[in-house]
Amino acid sequence: STYNPDSGATSLAQCRQCQPDGFTEAPGASEDSACLCKSGTYAVDDPAAGMRCKSCPAGGICADGSCAFESSPPACPSSNAPLGEWEVDTATGAWKLVGC
Repeated sequence: STYNPDSGATSLAQCRQCQPDGFTEAPGASEDSACLCKSGTYAVDDPAAGMRCKSCPAGGICADGSCAFESSPPACPSSNAPLGEWEVDTATGAWKLVGC
């Protein structure tokens, strides 16, 4: 999937690719924020590389481009522990990633 931040583009060659495992829902996307992550991955904003998709960590639920845990995320310093700030979603009771 692609997007193009330059209005008035006349060629598909001017479009930019979404990150690996990323897609856009509709044609005409103009920002990289329109690129969503496929099921099984979640979005991470990397200051150096921009938005990218990472594989869902063990025990995680990554069905909609976000990442959550039904119970507390694995404790650090486990090598599989997901990095970031996590909090409980009061509506679902799942742990959700709120910051990297």
